[in-house]
Amino acid sequence: MQTTSTWFSLATLSAFLFAGYVSAAPPDPREQAVNQAWETYCTSGYCEGFKGTIVERTDSTLTVSINGNIRYMTYTVTGGPGAYEARVSPTANQGRTKP
Repeated sequence: MQTTSTWFSLATLSAFLFAGYVSAAPPDPREQAVNQAWETYCTSGYCEGFKGTIVERTDSTLTVSINGNIRYMTYTVTGGPGAYEARVSPTANQGRTKP
């Protein structure tokens, strides 16, 4: 009897793991380009050594948090599948002005 319940538990766990693997969507290449552009911009001095994270995204604007301070960035994406490039820049007043 113990063997049956163990087998059921392993089978159930395997099913959930497989379902999660199958349903996981691949990352969007456009979003990856924007994420990379933001990280590059942040580490090039804009974040002054702090970790900056994207907290919200629209079609052309990022809301980011840098050491607890909210800043706004605009972005554009060019190129096509396999070759997307993104550029980010702060809004007015070094990103303090909400677009």
